[in-house]
Amino acid sequence: MSVPPIVDYLVRAGHAAPSADNAQPWRFDWDGRLLRVSVEAARLDPRVFDRDSPAVGITLGAVAENMLQAAEAAGLEPELELMPEQMAFQLLLPPSLLEAAPPAELPRALQARHTNRLPFLPDPLPQAMAEGLARSSEGSARPLLVTEAASLRRLAQLVEQASRLRFQTRHIHEWFARSLRFAPEQVAAGDGLDVATFDLPPGGRLLLRLVSDWRRMVFLNRFGFHRLFAAIEAQPVRKAPAVLLISAAAGRQASFDAGRLMERIWLDLNRQGIAVQPYYVLPDQLDRLRRGALDAPHRQRMLAVEAELQRCVRLEGRKLLMMLRIGRPRCQAVRARRLPLEVVFKGKDST
Repeated sequence: MSVPPIVDYLVRAGHAAPSADNAQPWRFDWDGRLLRVSVEAARLDPRVFDRDSPAVGITLGAVAENMLQAAEAAGLEPELELMPEQMAFQLLLPPSLLEAAPPAELPRALQARHTNRLPFLPDPLPQAMAEGLARSSEGSARPLLVTEAASLRRLAQLVEQASRLRFQTRHIHEWFARSLRFAPEQVAAGDGLDVATFDLPPGGRLLLRLVSDWRRMVFLNRFGFHRLFAAIEAQPVRKAPAVLLISAAAGRQASFDAGRLMERIWLDLNRQGIAVQPYYVLPDQLDRLRRGALDAPHRQRMLAVEAELQRCVRLEGRKLLMMLRIGRPRCQAVRARRLPLEVVFKGKDST
């Protein structure tokens, strides 16, 4: 069975989406009529991100948004069906659509979208841009732009509190350590986090290698290193011109909607020259709190964080699912790689 060029085009669009620590946990399957996108469990650690984790729904939503935007650019309107119980969705492509010739390239916005972990300029966002963000939505998912300095400082404090817990949690730390890519041959594999994309001080790369071993992290934590690392992680939020919060109702559908909204905003911001860095540590720890996945001491700390978040911003009963640090970049960021398409597309091995 050959793969029509339009299907290959849509898969490439979905494959350009962001994912937690660049794990790219998606799988594309083509059966001649339906293009199905599901979660590849082998590229996730269920102790960190299981099927109920909002991170998985957000990732699938971002993939779907990319594919739908690419379809629109090609003049197509495929039907999308979400299967939340399976954490999957599918696009129905009638025979008439399969004969369509795709554009020579993906839409420029999909090619240009990237994460920027480097410092931002202090310039405020244009008023028209801020107003446009406030009007966007998808299902129950809504954005909230935070620009006031005092609120940004409070958000940074909450990020710092959540980050401290992460650096004291073995399976999360080990997942992050496994995602780091130091050597060129590791980066060339196409997944994980290229250390060159980080804003590291002199000696930072060596320190990351040192603390990648959990036993060393446990030892250093005795001297408060988890506090130091958390403070470093939170500092960019404190200095950010703006932070965008994305909240939604509970459930897999809501996470999927939040992912679509996040990607739509991200694409639009990058198109306008605005840099974006996702911050998932606070939403992640809040989700673990809600699901009873924290031990007693960490639970008490996150209950206090949750209460402070409610005082800091008005989410109107929705759950915080993602934070985006946004602003004008000081310099160009290093782009993340992608796995070879044949690794994630199970229709290509029969072409």
